[in-house]
Amino acid sequence: GPRLWPKIQYIYQVFDKDFYGEYLFLDTSHNNPNSKYARKIAYRAAMAYEDDVDIDVFYNPNKPQQAVLDVTIP
Repeated sequence: GPRLWPKIQYIYQVFDKDFYGEYLFLDTSHNNPNSKYARKIAYRAAMAYEDDVDIDVFYNPNKPQQAVLDVTIP
């Protein structure tokens, strides 16, 4: 059946500066709505939002504007 692919945006701070991100994880071939792994990460982020729970954001220390919610390579 049809699948929804959410656009999730998040705000994170590095040294008191706000950054905005929207990437769920590193750009791999699994970064599409047909990937079970991608749906799992999106679902986890959505549930954290629903429950008003903080989530970890992984960012590049050399370029803090580059961030993802998961760094695992499936």
